[in-house]
Parts: sequence; C-alpha cells; structure tokens
Amino acid sequence: MFKQVRDLHLQFGINHERIPFTQEEKDFRTLAMIEEVNEYMNAETKHDELDALIDVVVFALGTAERQGMLDVFKEAYLRVMEANSKKEIGQNAKRNNFKIDLVKPEGWKAADLEDLVSDSKQIEMDFGE
Repeated sequence: MFKQVRDLHLQFGINHERIPFTQEEKDFRTLAMIEEVNEYMNAETKHDELDALIDVVVFALGTAERQGMLDVFKEAYLRVMEANSKKEIGQNAKRNNFKIDLVKPEGWKAADLEDLVSDSKQIEMDFGE
C-alpha cells in the first residue's frame, strides 16, 4: 500500500519531495478524510462501506506521504498499536459511551513518536506551476 501511494503521487508529480505540504493542503486533506468518513456513515451497502474505508486509508497514507512521513509510518503504527494494546475495554463519554470502546487506564502512556518526525515547519516554495 505504501509503495502504491508513493507511486501514485510520483505519477502525478505531487510527492513530498517535489511539492511542499502546506496548511491549505492540510485543510483540504482533512476535509477529504471527513468526506470519506461521512460516505462510510451514509453507505447503504457493504461494497459502498468498503469503498469508503479504502478511500479513508488512501487519503491517510497519501497525507503521510505528502508530509514525508511514509517511511516511518509502519514503525509509528506498530508503536501506537503497542500502546493501544495496553488500553482496557470501557466507555468513553467523548464517544457516546459506546460499550466496547478502548479507554486509557490509570498510568497509560501514549506511543512516543518524536524520534520519527520533526516539528520544524517546511518552507513553502513556488515551483512556478
């Protein structure tokens, strides 16, 4: 999946090495992912649900690529899953107290991802498109 997303961005000349990621693109990608989640929520068939879920993943991985995070995504995923495995089944008021949510027990620690990415801002460049 990572290679396919990278190849797609290379095909269209929009990979992170060619065009810097901007706040405008972050806003666009956020809205696109929300749109795909809404499509999932409103889907009336299993194949429409599956299509929407795939689109969410494609946009999420595409966003990771655009931000130059694709190479560390797998390691970050493994760390987050390890941390999540230490959660407990419970209810979360932020998510309507669904009965089988994962909640953070006392002393739970989030995955440390700081060594994988830098918070330094990318400089926006005009490539004269």
